[in-house]
Amino acid sequence: MSAHTAYVVFNPLAGHGRHDAIEAALARALADAGWSYEIYRVTGQESLPELIRSALKQDYDVFVAAGGDGTVSAVAAGLANSGKPLGILPVGTTNILAIELGIPLRLGAALDLLTGKHRRRDMDALQMEGRYLLVGLSIGLLPIIARETPIEEKHRLGFFAYLWTGLKELGRLNTRTFELSVDGHEDRLRAAELVVANGATFDAAMRRFGLRGTPVEGRIVVYAVRALTPLCLIALLWQRITGQAPTRAPIRQWTAQQYVKIRTEAPADVQGDGDVVAQTPVDVRLAPEAVQILVPADGQP
Repeated sequence: MSAHTAYVVFNPLAGHGRHDAIEAALARALADAGWSYEIYRVTGQESLPELIRSALKQDYDVFVAAGGDGTVSAVAAGLANSGKPLGILPVGTTNILAIELGIPLRLGAALDLLTGKHRRRDMDALQMEGRYLLVGLSIGLLPIIARETPIEEKHRLGFFAYLWTGLKELGRLNTRTFELSVDGHEDRLRAAELVVANGATFDAAMRRFGLRGTPVEGRIVVYAVRALTPLCLIALLWQRITGQAPTRAPIRQWTAQQYVKIRTEAPADVQGDGDVVAQTPVDVRLAPEAVQILVPADGQP
């Protein structure tokens, strides 16, 4: 790679702790590769998209998100349509996008990919109220789990912290009425969980719910779990952990090429790429090839 200047957004609020060790390894790897760089530590009080848009004026060659899915999507929002590539160091609690793209979960291997052989992948995103989401969003119990899981528990237990929160929040499991407009096609239904997925990472979005899907470039995929019992939720979460074949669930699915609009009777939290980011009503639009991401070169595992 000819690029040797990097702006790194490191989120010490994500992941399992070891923040100083992670930052030291990151700085050492970039220095050994001959890169000049700046590392920004996330505080949780800033707007990362605005931070990135400001850093773009300094003409860095590559931008790096060191954190989980939420950190990656926030950095990607600032980079959208800029032509600057995004490198991912998956050191967060959930790193589903990295898994989907074949980016190594071990920090050393991810740094080798960043500073070594790789290729750029033009990736679609979902645009919602100024945000860009690379995996997708959901409405139902998952936003409650995202909101109610303490940061300390994420550091200590990783994904199992979400499972524990889900078990504690089962009493809040219910269905609600959704009004959908999918490329202008109107629909109304009751469901326990509604997921709007980036077609390019549809498998990653489905795996958030313990299911399986097939990536569909240039599409928004919507699916609704119409009835969900506590036992079914526990089974789906466990399948997510173990990778077992999913239990069949009553699911409806739609596909959009342009937009999806969602309304609910009362405002409901919306989880986007792992964080609670909005409340209904929301309008979601496809942003084709909005972000360039550094992924393994052809032929690499």
